[in-house]
Amino acid sequence: MNTANVIEFPKNRLIRASQKEIDTIIDNIVAIFTTVLSVNQVNIHNEDVCKMFRFAMESARAAAYKGLDIEHPLHALLNDYMLLAENKMALTK
Repeated sequence: MNTANVIEFPKNRLIRASQKEIDTIIDNIVAIFTTVLSVNQVNIHNEDVCKMFRFAMESARAAAYKGLDIEHPLHALLNDYMLLAENKMALTK
């Protein structure tokens, strides 16, 4: 079995996905989140909220790409963040 395009999800469930499928999944998540936030009267048109939301969704896309060994511009930043978060967690133990 070729595992080059396999993403591991919790509970050891594996799915095959292409970059296009990942993009579609993330786009669907964005649509759902935007609707839920709007229904709950979150001001998604606030510039700061919009920037943070876009960053969060693009981070999710980058994480999924990492599972497919596809480069994404946010990988370096997310790797640095993960190191920082791990060090901070280690200090609080």
